[in-house]
Amino acid sequence: MGNYLTKVLASILAITLLFTLNAFGDEVIFNYDLERVPSDYYFYEGFGDDNVFYNIKENRWGIIKANGEVINLKGDYISYCDIVEGKYYNFYANHYRFLIENESGTTSFVYVSNNGIESIVDGYTFANPTMNENYLYIYLEDEVNERRTGIYNIITDTEVIPCSKYVSLNYANDSFIIAVSAHNGKYGAININDEEVVPFEYDNLEYINDNFVIAAHDGKYGVINIKYEQVLPYEFDEISFSWSREGYCKALKGQDVLLINTNDINHIIPFVYDDIFSIEDGFIRAQINWKQGIVDINSNEIVPFIYDYIEKKDGYFIVHSDGKAGVINKNGEEIMPLMFDEVIDIKDNKATVVILDEQENWKYGLYELNGDEIIPVIYDFIDYNASDKYMVISKDGYGNIIDKNTNEEVLPQKYSKVKYINDKYAAVGYGVKCVINFAGQQLTSCKYESIYTIKINNEELIACEYYGEDKFKNNIDYFRATSSDPSDWAVEEIKKAIESNLIPFELQVSYKSNIDREDFCKVMVAFISEKTGMKLEDMIINCGDFQFNDCFSAEVIACYQLGIVKGKGNDMFDPEGEITREEAAVMIVNLLKYLGFEKSVPDEINLKDREEISPWSNDAADYVLQNNIMLGTGDNMFSPKSNITREQTYIIMFRMLNSLYNKL
Repeated sequence: MGNYLTKVLASILAITLLFTLNAFGDEVIFNYDLERVPSDYYFYEGFGDDNVFYNIKENRWGIIKANGEVINLKGDYISYCDIVEGKYYNFYANHYRFLIENESGTTSFVYVSNNGIESIVDGYTFANPTMNENYLYIYLEDEVNERRTGIYNIITDTEVIPCSKYVSLNYANDSFIIAVSAHNGKYGAININDEEVVPFEYDNLEYINDNFVIAAHDGKYGVINIKYEQVLPYEFDEISFSWSREGYCKALKGQDVLLINTNDINHIIPFVYDDIFSIEDGFIRAQINWKQGIVDINSNEIVPFIYDYIEKKDGYFIVHSDGKAGVINKNGEEIMPLMFDEVIDIKDNKATVVILDEQENWKYGLYELNGDEIIPVIYDFIDYNASDKYMVISKDGYGNIIDKNTNEEVLPQKYSKVKYINDKYAAVGYGVKCVINFAGQQLTSCKYESIYTIKINNEELIACEYYGEDKFKNNIDYFRATSSDPSDWAVEEIKKAIESNLIPFELQVSYKSNIDREDFCKVMVAFISEKTGMKLEDMIINCGDFQFNDCFSAEVIACYQLGIVKGKGNDMFDPEGEITREEAAVMIVNLLKYLGFEKSVPDEINLKDREEISPWSNDAADYVLQNNIMLGTGDNMFSPKSNITREQTYIIMFRMLNSLYNKL
């Protein structure tokens, strides 16, 4: 009971903190709303403006290209994972990665090119793309997980290099494939016909280009050409090409660090540094006596070797020394002193900084690169890169969105967690989330695990994912931005209902959507409060009298205890269940009864759909029709099982308050 009371009181407190609408009458502003977009497909971001899709009804996957071309995939995939840029994996193209279930019950990744070529070959543990779109790496694993690798030609549907002789393969071209022999564990090279072009006698081979290959032999490194001719002798302790893609290999020889030009292997640049960590845009990050600095390719010092660590970011260098961080420019000039525990990011000539406070909590702030404070270092988190216009902050467990131009908070109240969606909407909540507009109105249910934007057919939609029965595929609801204006026929009365305090601020959206049971209770409470002056907490008699296991809304509790609503049985209320017209009639009659009206027995009205009205709502339906509280749906029909919308509910309550109420 104690926890239940706490939840109810917290709900009441949340209501009192809601943002208040100050404009009335013709000045009432209808804020941004969301419109549900029905879809038989789930969409996922692809490369460029392409999308991956899942056809829910047909249980199949595909790719829809930006030009509208649809590629239906053949694989029986259980989940879409992510996109994989081919250049980082030595694949011939960018690929999508899917998950597939093997006969053994295990799962494997399957790669599908951005043009729909699938890496599926029956009879193998799994397959991966190569640098050639005609070939796949194929893999077999035995009972002790020993792997063998081969190559499969998907054009001729044949195994060109069998899965028996090699532990691994690295395809460079048809003439040169680096392989590791399953026989002796040594590196060598073969061609696509499985003919040996470099003998299997090396400890390591790394392909540089069509001319040169790094080779390791007896613990020493050198360079050979693709004809198996020695170019550099085996006198280096290490040579690495994958370390840099800027035309150089890093080589270590004793205490010396050298750079080898990959176009002219004999062009070796010696350095006096202990180590070189990276080459980026012509800047070389190196180390002497455990201190880092920056030089150019000609060893001209740009940043002195006095820092513990250096990171290049957005045209500047974040530097660290003695536990503090600052910023220097490309000329090696210190433009932000080393006064922070960390500089997280640099963008728009502004730095996100972090300081460890006395309680050893990380606190974030924002500074100009000249050292001027923009936002004090008091926040638990700052995401400056949320968008070009906005950043996201959190402090003391609550979050908000800040306008970068004014540094003012955008949302009217703080939320437990905030994620920027776009310039109209945000996602809020820990664990499960919902969508709100920048006025602070909740626009979706609070049930989503992930909320993000996605572009589909050149339209930006909000995708809201939630758990489904299939553990590998979340369900996705789609929404588009829309005005929250009511229907044309309802606008004027809706404005007057807002002026009369009959519509809680958070419900001044989605006017055309069906109202649910919890929100109907909120409207009932607003009516009681406006008519009697009672506060919500005055309407709740005793929180311990009952419990709904699926709803802790204070308004629901009040309406239940006042006899206006009932549960659904088994201590359930079904707060998101939509109200039917006959349910609305019963609740309205119960509301009037609570407010002191004698409920006379109404005459039975001639209705064509009388048999469709539930026995428990017969009298209520006749009462609301007889007193013009609710109208029929035409042709002597009441349509009891149809749903009632928000705007219909609001107008009913407004008319009751302003005219019908005085006549009943």
